[in-house]
Amino acid sequence: SVIDSTTIQTSSDGNLNYDWNKNCVAELYDGEKLRDSSFFNRGKAHFSQLEVGVYDLVIYEQNTPRKILLNNTISVEKDQNHLIPLEQSVKETSNPKNLKTFNDEIMGFSELKWNKQSAAGSQEIFEELNHFMILETEGNGKPVFTRSESFMPTDFSSKTFQISFKFDEPKSIKEFWLYFSNDNFETSWVTIKIPTSEIIPNQQFSKTFDLFDAHVTGKPDLSKINQMQIRIKDQASEKIQLKIFEFNGKTISDSKPSLENCNCVAFRLDDVQDFFLDDVQMKIIDTFLESDLKLTIGVVGNRIGEDKKLISYLQYNKENQYLEFANHGWNHEDFSQLGQIEQENLLLRTNDKILTLFDQEPKVFIPPFNSFNKQTISALNSLGFSHFSTELDSSPPFHYSGSKLSHFPETAFTGDFSKTENIFVGLSHQKTLDMINYSISKYGFAVVTLHPQEFSTADNQSYQNKLNSQQFDELKLLLSKVKEEDIKVTFISEMSLKSSFIPNWIKQNALWWAQEKSDDKNFRNGIQFLINEKFIDTQISPKGAQVEHIPDWIKNNARWWSNDFVSDDEFLDSIQYLVNKSIIVV
Repeated sequence: SVIDSTTIQTSSDGNLNYDWNKNCVAELYDGEKLRDSSFFNRGKAHFSQLEVGVYDLVIYEQNTPRKILLNNTISVEKDQNHLIPLEQSVKETSNPKNLKTFNDEIMGFSELKWNKQSAAGSQEIFEELNHFMILETEGNGKPVFTRSESFMPTDFSSKTFQISFKFDEPKSIKEFWLYFSNDNFETSWVTIKIPTSEIIPNQQFSKTFDLFDAHVTGKPDLSKINQMQIRIKDQASEKIQLKIFEFNGKTISDSKPSLENCNCVAFRLDDVQDFFLDDVQMKIIDTFLESDLKLTIGVVGNRIGEDKKLISYLQYNKENQYLEFANHGWNHEDFSQLGQIEQENLLLRTNDKILTLFDQEPKVFIPPFNSFNKQTISALNSLGFSHFSTELDSSPPFHYSGSKLSHFPETAFTGDFSKTENIFVGLSHQKTLDMINYSISKYGFAVVTLHPQEFSTADNQSYQNKLNSQQFDELKLLLSKVKEEDIKVTFISEMSLKSSFIPNWIKQNALWWAQEKSDDKNFRNGIQFLINEKFIDTQISPKGAQVEHIPDWIKNNARWWSNDFVSDDEFLDSIQYLVNKSIIVV
């Protein structure tokens, strides 16, 4: 009674009044319980291992989860073709069932209601999309603050938080603060100061922070944050009117990955195959080899081996230290629609083909269409793959707990598909370089995708096996700039996370526990995480391990570590010793 693959597909007749290629999320509920969620990709949302039955389907945009685009009931049946079309037009509504559309990944603050709480100043809220809110001070240095309605309780204790907005005149503000609380700001909250000197008028500004940046009042329960406050103060010389545009926020990954071999970038060339712009493919590869820069190429297994010109070229270069072969599917199929056994068979067939032709067994998988499911992860783990690379919208984590598999998604590209021209269009070298630098600063790495199409000429939306000289010049400029800026270029297979990296939230929990600003629960959560992620060994399996008791005197250890008087390894050794001696009871 379990269906391997179920697909929600938009109407094929094109009558839906919505662009389903945006970042739309589909969630399936069994009563009030969220069973699964999926992003739309090329008009489809894929679900794996669903039990036969009736589900509530809720669809919303990633950045505005409080507005429901579609809410209806679907039936997953044993004998159906498991492809369920959406025949309704989009009609934005509020959440009629109050289902959980705020989750650990998404929070749409601009969709909340906000009410001024301060005695000073004034507030104006706009329903129009041109801007979100106006706050006005009285020019006497008194703060003006507004508070949101409650939202779904969200766990901030193990997350990095990102807020983004646009201001018109930030230089006139003396102070700008964000407050977060779980108890209506009655006794407890955390405070983040936003440096106004970093904000450029009328430009999107993003601030990423974790709990190290917070000032703590009381003993907030960081696992249940459900309210927010904006607070500003003028220079006490004249009143200011602050317009806030595009105010949104989200929680992101547990912590920014820390890489042993970065700052680094990997380039991946997708769609390597026979008789498909082969001159262009070879020229791209030549450009990297001549520059002494590494390139990972994604080979389509069943479409390689007959093109003598391409095969001879690749076999000649198969031992080149700057070339790596990756698995890009058997027939460039959508893996998210397949079960684990079928995926394993296709992965094996492509690996065997590449091994036979080029004497390399790929450890990297690049899913066609950047599409995968839970069975893909199981298949890759089963076959011993070390890495896979999709797109960033397909979500971190960058490392899968309990396995050796790492996910390093595309964060930059050299060309983009133009819907108006219906072809791939190349980007300037500077635009791609900006994406690389931004990705490295934000995630610690960058992966750049190239397609042969964007480096070929096009005639009436048909690609020709002729070089686009202008775009090749942009590629050469990009590679020279990467070398000039001393950005290390590596294979995808060489990217790895530091094994001993401890997320910042654990250290912050330890500090608050030592300062008696939080109870034992938060510190136990941190120790539990270290056990689950195998930083600390116990005689009990991670799933069965529960931290029961921690003596108060261990607060000294936590205080020394949180203040950097001892290293991460020394702290882990001390906790390991206390667990072994049953002083910390598990």
